[in-house]
Amino acid sequence: MTLTRLRLGYADPPYVNCAHLYRGQPDYAGEVDHAALVRHLDATYDGWVLHAAATPASIAVLAPLVEATGARWMAWVKGFAAFKRNVPVAYAWEPVIIKAARRPVVSPRLVMRDWIQESITLRRGLPARSPKRCVTGPSKCSVPVRTTR
Repeated sequence: MTLTRLRLGYADPPYVNCAHLYRGQPDYAGEVDHAALVRHLDATYDGWVLHAAATPASIAVLAPLVEATGARWMAWVKGFAAFKRNVPVAYAWEPVIIKAARRPVVSPRLVMRDWIQESITLRRGLPARSPKRCVTGPSKCSVPVRTTR
């Protein structure tokens, strides 16, 4: 058995049109160049994860960039989400874009999930910070889950 070293990238940047929320951070540099970020992830890493916002602007910017990479859109579903005053529909999910580093094995005993359910983080120092499970275990969205069918 030959082991192959894989390079994996992870990006959770300020979302499209949301950089202003980070203006007080020491490394603030204005809006993120998402086209350059997607090109960098795809050129540098064998597989990668990119968090995004579930807004029309975000999807409109990212969809054509992601389509060219062969990455897949998945969902982070928030079991507990922030409910905002005067907003009739809660922001209870976010896209997570994953480009697999290797092709998953298909088997009748394995089921791939294209979502992860995890509540939002509260009081962690930054607005819109992803929970630890979404940071340390993004592969939960694309890793085989054993079933007992």
